[in-house]
Amino acid sequence: MFLVVINSTSSAQEFIAGKDYYIIEPERLEYSGSIIEFFNYACMYCYRVETDIDRLYEHLPEKISFERIPVVMGKKYRYEPAAIASYILKFNGLESKYHKYMFQVIRSPLSWELKKYNRLSEKSYLQIFFEDLGLSAEKYQDSYIYAQKKLSDDRERFKTLALTGTPTFLVRGKYIVSGLRPEPYAERHLVNTLIYLLRLE
Repeated sequence: MFLVVINSTSSAQEFIAGKDYYIIEPERLEYSGSIIEFFNYACMYCYRVETDIDRLYEHLPEKISFERIPVVMGKKYRYEPAAIASYILKFNGLESKYHKYMFQVIRSPLSWELKKYNRLSEKSYLQIFFEDLGLSAEKYQDSYIYAQKKLSDDRERFKTLALTGTPTFLVRGKYIVSGLRPEPYAERHLVNTLIYLLRLE
């Protein structure tokens, strides 16, 4: 798989292939019905995008699903537990309820959260956190084993797609949108790009 970069000289085009997004060749048909966000709760840029991502749901066609896949790109001691936490949420049907809260606990915890959960930086803190959410010790252990396997599987998927950072969005198996621009409100431009790509044939 490789990315085809297409440049445009048209000043009227707001979103430019090769700058705002990239086209995948060949198209990945197995992802044609979805938008996938590769992210991590410990990622500062993923945290920024989250402030604007709700607008995407308003423009999401019924036939297109939205999925988040955690990957480990930064310091392993922080990013791997955060990725495992994401899988545990999914495994127990808790993602929609606690997704945004996870960014707070890991990226900007309150003083008592920092003391008790320590940004979920170790397995022991993960267990305390999820038991506080209501998981039994047995359920947590089963979830942790599942999370480790999923992390390994999805790491290979990330490599196969030749992706290099977070947040990265794979749109309908055709387009890649990755990273944030340096200017203010870059997260708004990224989400606008995703909405634009949803409308392309």
